[in-house]
Amino acid sequence: MSASTSIFVDLGTVITNGPNAATQAKALISNGPINDYLGNLQSVKLHLQEVAVMVGLVKSVTASGDTANLALLNKLLAALNGTSTPSSLLITDISTVITNGPNATTTANASAPAGPIMDYLGMCASIKLHLQEVRNLFALLISVTDSTDSANLTLLTSLQTGIA
Repeated sequence: MSASTSIFVDLGTVITNGPNAATQAKALISNGPINDYLGNLQSVKLHLQEVAVMVGLVKSVTASGDTANLALLNKLLAALNGTSTPSSLLITDISTVITNGPNATTTANASAPAGPIMDYLGMCASIKLHLQEVRNLFALLISVTDSTDSANLTLLTSLQTGIA
């Protein structure tokens, strides 16, 4: 399954579609992993909106000379917003930013009193945690999405693949 390259659009489609009757029945089983299918979709959307804001903040202090990290952050935003050259592995890409670490100029930008953030790597770790939570929510949603709800199942699987 290919990764979603327009996460907010694809998630919006699943929310608009809503679960079919078979999926709703699976989601409401007393021993099922979730009870509120649409509520969990909305939770995923909120987490991803938070990720978009945090990535924007991190990007805003990433120096133009910090080219590897800047390229990865641009790919993360592109995947969320459906623009050119999106990331297909969001957790992997933010992990690479963490491993790379900020260059000296980026560190100075992030620590500047007028800057939006003080802890560059901490913010990246928070982004990674949010994405891991989203991945887990997608796994729960997929587990109760009935095979007859094929449009949603395909989109959710594609979305989960893109988060990895």
